[in-house]
Order: sequence, then structure tokens, then C-alpha cells
Amino acid sequence: MMSLLPSDFQTRIVNRGIELSFSLIFCYLFFCFYFYFTKAAFPLHDIDSAGMVQLLQNVAKGNGLVSSIFSSIYDLLPLLPTNVADFEKSMFSSVHSETSVFQWHAYLIAYPLAVFIIMGADATIVTISAVIASMTFCAVAPAYWVAKKNDNTLLGILFLICAFNWVPWNNALFGQLYFDRLFLGTQTLLIFTSFTLLISPNSHRAVSGLMWLSAIAGCLISERTSLMVGCYFIGLIILFWRPLVKNRAQLFQFGMLAVIPLIWVLSYTKLYYDSPYAATTSLTTIFHNITNFLDPSSKYFTDSITLFLTVLPFCFLAMFNLRFGLICILTVIPNFLISVAGAEKIAFTTHYHMMYVPFLIAGAAIGLSSINKWIKRDGRSKSKKSIVVMVLLLVGAWNLFLSNKSWSGGQVFEAANPFVTVLTQTKNLDEIAVTLKDLDAAGALNISAHSSAMPALVNLENTIFSAFPVGIYDVDYLLVQHIAKESDYRL
Repeated sequence: MMSLLPSDFQTRIVNRGIELSFSLIFCYLFFCFYFYFTKAAFPLHDIDSAGMVQLLQNVAKGNGLVSSIFSSIYDLLPLLPTNVADFEKSMFSSVHSETSVFQWHAYLIAYPLAVFIIMGADATIVTISAVIASMTFCAVAPAYWVAKKNDNTLLGILFLICAFNWVPWNNALFGQLYFDRLFLGTQTLLIFTSFTLLISPNSHRAVSGLMWLSAIAGCLISERTSLMVGCYFIGLIILFWRPLVKNRAQLFQFGMLAVIPLIWVLSYTKLYYDSPYAATTSLTTIFHNITNFLDPSSKYFTDSITLFLTVLPFCFLAMFNLRFGLICILTVIPNFLISVAGAEKIAFTTHYHMMYVPFLIAGAAIGLSSINKWIKRDGRSKSKKSIVVMVLLLVGAWNLFLSNKSWSGGQVFEAANPFVTVLTQTKNLDEIAVTLKDLDAAGALNISAHSSAMPALVNLENTIFSAFPVGIYDVDYLLVQHIAKESDYRL
């Protein structure tokens, strides 16, 4: 009788240990990040975070995709380029307070999220939880993949630390709330389920079900994410045609998941889309941007180099699986071709980087596993872990160097440290919120508020907000920062 456990049983034990470890890591990080976000980040946020929360509130009430906070951005836009004389003559009218957000973005994911609010959950808690869960999953799931494919939990943790130090992820984690942040979770799950079906066509049906679920959820987030889902499956079909053509059922699934999202995007943009940002994607604008990109003296060129150096390490890892890595790298190209005042290149706290982040992190994990296969084929399996560790240390050092130059690079580790005291900074907005809550309960209010005050006031259910100075001639109250004290607000 053998004293050793059968190898398959040992493998099961190792796999279960890895699954348990990363499940616990996910839960721990989620609660740490959630607590830090609610205490130290959300109170200091602005109009975007408050707008997302209010939009979910209104959907739950049956008012549709309407948010006076979010819509007031579009009342501010015409004021931004005006000179002083024209600014003084402006009536600062609020014309979009009741406009459906659907004409600007198809945030249909708000409806399933609103179910939790209808069931009694607080809108702010639902919004923050959804975004933090998505962001955390985007980092932990690829790390779990690395650990499982290498049968080594420590390698997965090392990869996770690399992701923590990557500027597009760690800057976004405690940045403002955007619906596009949800794409990180749905697309990460979609990548790993679809890739699993590619390498193991006989996988359990649950994998296929999760692939469809994550694809549908990704398409509901916005028209941009739906476009990314459709293009992703087109890329898979083109670059993995040879293995797919041998499995017609799987090819049909991928084909459906490529066509349906693109049909939805074309229908939406043709029938509903009317955004002032539409001009940024015109061929004329793109050609002008390419011209600037080729000019080394331009800011466009400098910003593009910054973006290139930032995405380089995970692009490098992804390319160890050449075909899949190519798909991942192509997702960054739009950020080099369009321009939204430079935000799409260097403002990593914004949502303009969310379309490529899940592809590069998941692609890096898949590429790292391909290094492992290459070493095995070459007959040097004993050195495989040392080579993977060296590559990860190189990538980690590169990410850490860039992250240290970022304003929020250290927040991730601070949030994950249970011994760090987290302070809430609401200035004097708590007192103002109590006063306005009593007035709000008595009837509908119109308030023109400084955008930084809106997260603290978002739970005023009957209040219509305008972003100061919009609506200053028509509202009941003004809420602005007191310049003399710099941090206090005056009602």
C-alpha cells in the first residue's frame, strides 16, 4: 500500500487551497477598499460620483434614467470656453435637469442595480459596492489565474502586487464613481470564461453560461462597453479561427456575441445618441490627432509617451501569448487616436482608461501562463518559476516607479492596511445637509451647489440640483465654498 496520496488527489488539494486563498483575499480587499472609499474618498468626490448615485435613486423610484446632478454637467459645458464678457452676460440657465441621460450614454445596467435599492438597500452603498467589487475582481481574478496555472499561490500574490502598483488601476480605484468602472469586473470574467472555452472546448456548461452572463452585463453598462464586447469576440474569431472552426457550436456562440452587441451599438448611435463629445471620434479629429502625435514638440506627443510607458509592462506580459496579447494591445489604440483634453492619456482617475484596463491585466495573466508553457516545451521546467518570478519582479518594479509619481499610488496599500486610521473629511457639509434635509422633507427644493458638495447632499430625495453657477437666478438656495476659509461652505 502506497504511503503517498494519489497525484490527482494532491492536485485537488492544491487547487482547493488556491481557490480558498484567493476567495479570502477578495473578501478582505473588498471590505478594506469599501470602508476606505466611503470614509476617505467619496466625501471628497464631485459631480460624477453624486450623479451616478442619484441616477440609481431615480431609476429605483421609476423616474427613468434621469439625474439633475449628472445632467447639470451639460449645462456647464457651454460656459467653459466663454470669455469674461460673455460669461457675465450668461443667464446660467438649467435646461437639462429633467433630460434623460439615455441620449448621452446607454446606462441600462442601472435597472438591474436599482433592484437592490427597491429591496431596501441604500443607493450610495449599492453604487460603491458594485464599483469596488468590480475593481477588486479585475485584480484578484487574474492573480488567481496565475496562481492556479503555476500551482503556486505566492506567484499569484506577486502578480496581484504588480496590479496594485499599476497606475491605470490604482488611480481609478478611489477615483470618482463611473458606470464604466463596472466593465472591469464583467470583462475580466468574460475574458477568462471565453479563453477557457478556447483552450478546453469540453469545459462545463457553467463556463459558457458565465460567459453569456458577463457579456450581457458588459453590454448593459454603456454603448462603449458593448462596442468593446463585440470587437473582442471579432478578434477572437479572426485570430483563433483554426481551433474555432473545428467546434462549430462554439464558433456560433462567439459569432452571436460579436454580432448582437455591434447591432445594438449601431442602433443606439443611429436612433438615440446625441452627445457633445461625438466630435472627438470623427475622422477629421482623429487625423488631426495623428498629426499632433507625430510632432515631438506637442503636448499630445508627450502625453502619448506617458501612456505608452504606463501600459508597456502589461502589454509586454500579454504578448507572451501572441494572438491573445494582440487583442489586448489593440484595446489601447483608441486612447492614442482620440483626445478629450488629455484625460484619455494621463488622467488615470477618469473613466477614459476603463476600456483597456481589464484586457491588459487579464491578458498579462494569460501571457504569464504562456511563459510557463514555453519553458516546459523547452525542457527547462525546473527553472520555470524562477523565470516567472524574475519577469514579475521586473514588471512590478516598473509599475512601482510610475506609481510613486502618481498622486494616489499609495492609497491602495494604505486602504489594505488594517492598522491605518481612516479619517472622514466632510468639512462643514454634514451640518448643512441636516438643515437641507428638513427643508427637503417639507417640499421640493432647487439648489445650485458647488459640485464638490454634491456627494454629501445626494440623499436629499426631493431636491433638484444644478452645478454652480448654473441656475443661480432660479434656485431656492446657493451652496458655495467660502473663499475666505477655503474649505468651508456657505448656504
